[in-house]
Amino acid sequence: MVVVLFFLVLLLLPPTALAEPVVPTPEELLAMGKAQVGERWYGIYVLGSKVGWQKDAWLEKDGLLCSDTEFILTMGFMGKTTSIGSHEVSCFSATPPLNLVTFLQEKDEDGRKVRIEGKQEETRSEDATKTTKADAWAASNEKELRFEVDAGGRKRSYTAPADSVLLLHMVPWAAVARMKPGDHVDSGTFDELTGKKRWEKITLKGTEEKALILRPVRLHRFRIQDETGVDLDALVSGEGHVLEGTLGPSIRIVLEDRETARRKDVHMLDLYSTSFVPATGELDYAMAVRVKRLKLSLTGKAAISLAENPRQKTIETGDNRVTLEVTACPARVRGAPPAGDHLKCDADIPCDLAEIKEQAEKIAAKKKGELDKARALTDWVHRRFKYTLGGGGGTGDMILQEKSGDCTEFSKGLLTLLRAVGIRSRLVSGIVPATQKPLSFGYHAWVEAWIDGRGWVALDPTWGEFPVDAAHVIFDVEQGLQMATHLGGLEMEILEVEYSKTFGEIKCE
Repeated sequence: MVVVLFFLVLLLLPPTALAEPVVPTPEELLAMGKAQVGERWYGIYVLGSKVGWQKDAWLEKDGLLCSDTEFILTMGFMGKTTSIGSHEVSCFSATPPLNLVTFLQEKDEDGRKVRIEGKQEETRSEDATKTTKADAWAASNEKELRFEVDAGGRKRSYTAPADSVLLLHMVPWAAVARMKPGDHVDSGTFDELTGKKRWEKITLKGTEEKALILRPVRLHRFRIQDETGVDLDALVSGEGHVLEGTLGPSIRIVLEDRETARRKDVHMLDLYSTSFVPATGELDYAMAVRVKRLKLSLTGKAAISLAENPRQKTIETGDNRVTLEVTACPARVRGAPPAGDHLKCDADIPCDLAEIKEQAEKIAAKKKGELDKARALTDWVHRRFKYTLGGGGGTGDMILQEKSGDCTEFSKGLLTLLRAVGIRSRLVSGIVPATQKPLSFGYHAWVEAWIDGRGWVALDPTWGEFPVDAAHVIFDVEQGLQMATHLGGLEMEILEVEYSKTFGEIKCE
């Protein structure tokens, strides 16, 4: 929603901090919001190549403060062009509590379109205990947000608390005048498609003065972190305008004039080859060979923080380096399932739709246990889906209807089917072998299903692996951004390899 949130294209509790957070006052928030009025353009770069632009415009109207944001990203993928576009307008009340009043977003991912409308509504309580006039007045004036999602013609609605989206989330540095280096603000982001709220922490790293247009200007450098793995540096003016944002060594967004921001590079960045991680050492990865255990090291240009997972264990960490061991057959986990939204159905994963439940139950009808049902659904996606370069995004029902895409669509389709039959599941992403000579790894996505008595079992519907082998190295669980952070900046060394003795598959006892 703010300019830096392009990276979210993309634990509700904030991380523990030693210092108490700074809390911007309503007056500070309103003043900073009004200081945004106007239009700014940004160029978006990956490894120095222009991949898109973003327009960030603010205006005041009818007692509201509105943010109008539009962006377009265009990249190549093995010769095919893939494009994502979004236009979003968020209007906030100009009086406390400065929360969202209306919202509109239209998003297009390679032709798969989603439209989301939201507005603040009054909700009336039917609580019989509210007998006084004061209680009745308070009940009649309670607010909530109602969102209507139209994904490819299929509509869905939900409500969220009125404070889910605040002006604070747009200008979290509103109290910068009384912040000192090390101070932080606890903020958040809200996904209007799924209704999920995530914590966000904004820390002031320092303040500096630079000469801009022949006069000294005070600038503030912030570190922005959130639960998806974003670790972003942002350079912000005293008025709260973002001048530059960087995510790791590879992604940069910078304030430019309109003409420069919209100017395209002559050569389009190829996302597929850019994501390659060159590797040294020996690894035989013929089609019938499966890796049971893999020990490796990764070296990057920035600190590496991989998601915790029972399949892989971090052995050693150093300066921008990590050594880990991955196993295809982790120890079984017994006990209650882990906490999380692993059965949640929403507009993005509409696993509660009657036709999807019917389809999933039909595929798994002759299977008794969760493990066999998960295998049947994985095999079905692997056999029925057509692999197309670049994918195209979209919601789970769009993907199941079209039955095409790359690893992301294969995995999202499987996730939707698994949840439809009541199997807890989550998306996982990382790297897998991409080329043999020279040896390299590339971006990939797959799924993990929680099987009682076993724990998380990794499934790859794209490759048809059940379970996946140890050459699937995990970076992120669900919606992390570690791969984006290290795009084009990683190297791998293969240290030890143990192959499966079973031809063409992994068998775990």
